[in-house]
Parts: sequence; C-alpha cells; structure tokens
Amino acid sequence: VVGVILNLAVFFAYHVLWPQGLAQPFTAWTLFAGFEWFSLLIGATYMTASLIQLDFAARVCPPQTAATVFALLMALSNAGFSISAAVGGYLYDWGASRWGARVSFNVLVAAGAATTACCWLLIGVLSKPMAQQTGAHNDAHN
Repeated sequence: VVGVILNLAVFFAYHVLWPQGLAQPFTAWTLFAGFEWFSLLIGATYMTASLIQLDFAARVCPPQTAATVFALLMALSNAGFSISAAVGGYLYDWGASRWGARVSFNVLVAAGAATTACCWLLIGVLSKPMAQQTGAHNDAHN
C-alpha cells in the first residue's frame, strides 16, 4: 500500500511540477528547466493550511468523538472542494465570455482571497471555546 501511494505521489508531482516533461539529456539543469515553482508554492501552502486545520480539529474535539469529527470534517472538506470547483468553473466561464479569460481569472482569485481572509473573523469566536477547554483540562489535572 505504501508503495502504491508513493508511486502515485511521484507520478502526480512529476506531472504537476514539470508539465512540459524533462528535457533530454537528463542533467541537474533539466530539473530546474520548466519547473513550476508556483505550483510547488501553492501545494506547500495548501498542505500547511490543511495540517493546521486538522491540528486545530484534533485539539478542539473530545477524544471520545475524534473519529466522528474527523470523518465529518473530511466529508465537509470534500463537499466544499467539489462545490467550489463546480461553482468556480461556472463563474469562470461566465466571466470569460463577458470580460475575457484573464480578467475572469483575476476576479475569481480576488474573490477567493477575500473569502479566505474573512475566515480571520472566526478566530475570535473559535479561540474562546478552545481557551475554556484548555482551562477545564488544566483544572482537571490539578
């Protein structure tokens, strides 16, 4: 199983990071020629944010419900990805027919950045229950 997962990871990394393929003959320079640095940056950022989200969920949920909360979190995350891909594709096509592809893409990126920035508003709401849980945990051990 680990070999299959590793093989898939290498396959997808090769096709995402080197979409034009590697130039021949293979040298150290060909590793950097055509390399998609932006894709690497986005992927690393996405994985870091996902790990932060999972760490936060693990800290907040009680151990008795950890598996259920994790399954629910993954289901909501997968549904969100599917819905956002469908809605984003529709909005991109709609905007591209009116403003052009570049403007439509930039508008969608700005809208995504704005909605992501709105998540900062939740920090004050979520930090209070987490602080209360940490205080109750410390009181139980004293």
